[in-house]
Amino acid sequence: MNHKGLSSDKLRAAQWPDGTIYLSMVALEKVTCDFPGVRALDQVSLEFHTGHVHALAGENGAGKSTVLRILSGLTRPTRGRVRVGSGSYSYLKHAHELGIRVVPQEPVLVPDLSIAENILLGHLPRGRSGAVNWGKVMRCAHELLRRVGLDTLNPEEPASCLSGSQMQMVQVARALSDGGETFLFDEPSSSLSSPEFAKLAAVIGVLRDQGKVVIYVSHRMAEVFSICDRVSVLRDGKLMGTLETSATSPEEVIRLMIGRNLDGAAERSRTCIGDDIALRIDLSGVVELRLRRGEIVGLGGLIGAGRTELLEKVFRKHSEKDPSVALVPEDRQHAGLALDLSVADNLALTNLGMLSRFGVLNMRRKQSFAEKWIGKLGIRCRSARQSARNLSGGNQQKIVLGKWLAREPRVLLLDEPTRGIDIAARSEIHGILRELADRGTAILMASSDMPELLALSDRILVMRSGRITAELGPREMSEEAILNAAAPAYAG
Repeated sequence: MNHKGLSSDKLRAAQWPDGTIYLSMVALEKVTCDFPGVRALDQVSLEFHTGHVHALAGENGAGKSTVLRILSGLTRPTRGRVRVGSGSYSYLKHAHELGIRVVPQEPVLVPDLSIAENILLGHLPRGRSGAVNWGKVMRCAHELLRRVGLDTLNPEEPASCLSGSQMQMVQVARALSDGGETFLFDEPSSSLSSPEFAKLAAVIGVLRDQGKVVIYVSHRMAEVFSICDRVSVLRDGKLMGTLETSATSPEEVIRLMIGRNLDGAAERSRTCIGDDIALRIDLSGVVELRLRRGEIVGLGGLIGAGRTELLEKVFRKHSEKDPSVALVPEDRQHAGLALDLSVADNLALTNLGMLSRFGVLNMRRKQSFAEKWIGKLGIRCRSARQSARNLSGGNQQKIVLGKWLAREPRVLLLDEPTRGIDIAARSEIHGILRELADRGTAILMASSDMPELLALSDRILVMRSGRITAELGPREMSEEAILNAAAPAYAG
């Protein structure tokens, strides 16, 4: 069955409260999905309409990713049906042929192939002889790059030259490349700054206007309420409700997500900031700054401004001679965790000295140590022996934090500390960071999340092209001021 061939008279219609009729193109019908020891979805029924952006919200582990995996044909539901147009299926074996396209959270590109080849992978234009028509490949790729705001890129360049945010937008271009009808966006903005998200929002707006089905997953409530028409909330695999964004609030969505109101973040007194300098940073005269005890310094700037490189250079320069300097990297799965090791093993990795005697690891001490930090950080796992791979993003991030916090660092360097983490876990991590600062730890934190920067920072340093272009104190900090220093063209 070819999705493109479906006629609108065969699609199920739905009427919204305002009386408007919309076509229900995609639906889950009483879908249950079980994994060993876990019920990921429990009798979930959802309808996604043409010409609308429909958000899925919920904590990590709520079932959002399982919905996307079922719709993309990667997971077979235990029970229930999936409807696409007029067809009903127990399993979307041929999801791509049914017009379903996916933009995953983590870019999946072939670095040695050109940008153009990555965009058109699997359907490169060919001539009558069967040979690839490279001229047409480059023209098509350039047009798709223009649609996602990357028209300055050379499509002949290898994908390895792209930044993280460019990789994400190239994946969007790939999804647009062959006439899809249903688009699944899984945390697509987690590596994008505010101006880059504006480009993504524009693309999604065009898809909506073209009558496509757009399903959008994000932990960022501001995004959900800025681009989505409806939001369905999942909790522990169950559907808690579907709401129109124009008729609800972020607070109500969060309450449905976690089953309670989220406590507001307590204000941290700046009197805890000491006069003692915890770290002096002088990188060849390019970057100079001082971190004081008990101070949280935010690093703002666009993707590619040099924030990650700065943190890594500071860590390399100081950690060898000062083990009290710790770095929590942006890519927790590849640079922060050994995914196939247990929670206990990961927590012990940076603390082997205190857990060993005469060079031999004390297993009982390691277990006790792990249980202490699991409890202290509220890490949700079946046991300390559970594989880190099977935990939610928020719990994985707590492990990365925990393995360093056990060393009682004097200076903590953080790169995107809550990227891809749900709202409740994000709030808990913010509380941990405030508590650390209150106890005298100096924190240097890079974040693309403006509300996070403004909520946590005592002052903000803005970077552009590897240099600090502005220092903003408490009275000067605002999104406009950060953007103006990061890229004046964006501030208007």
